[in-house]
Amino acid sequence: MPIDQTQNRATPARRAALAVAAWALSLVVVIGWLVAFESGPAPVAASTEVPAEPPRWRLDVYAHPRCPCTRASIEEISRLAARLGDRIELRFWFFRPESESDAWAHSGSWKSAAAIPRALVATDPGGRLARSAGAVASGHVVLSAPGGRAVFNGGVTLTRGHVGPSPGSDAIYSWTITGSGLDQAPTLGCPLFGEAP
Repeated sequence: MPIDQTQNRATPARRAALAVAAWALSLVVVIGWLVAFESGPAPVAASTEVPAEPPRWRLDVYAHPRCPCTRASIEEISRLAARLGDRIELRFWFFRPESESDAWAHSGSWKSAAAIPRALVATDPGGRLARSAGAVASGHVVLSAPGGRAVFNGGVTLTRGHVGPSPGSDAIYSWTITGSGLDQAPTLGCPLFGEAP
């Protein structure tokens, strides 16, 4: 019996000692955290600046869906788009006669243009948009600066059906990167208006 009473008396003392030890340990941890906080560098604020986007140029392309030479223009424009990325917005306007549905314009050239990332491809009924831009041959392009001013008119091929460097494609690249370049080049394609070139 006396042994049990001694154990019962030691248990509250042991509990009190454990509570004091836990309190002391908590105090040491809190003091350590405060010292580290006071002596550490201030947190770096995240930047609130939005990275500047490159200026957006727009290239409007006027094409006849059944002109075989237009494939070369589209391929050259695709190469330009890959080099210029988000700097340029592409809009392809495919002629279709007023009497035909949009399906009339869905040719191989249409599919090639639609395969260019971020390109808008649509029909131009009766060629109204092309006429207002002064386009008369398939593959005619108009490059507009970010403010909307047209800075280049013409074609992007050196000869009919030729894929590769040309004064027109070089001018578009130069305008978009440096803000200057040639303002025109010949458009070498089929006549833009009519049912079949």
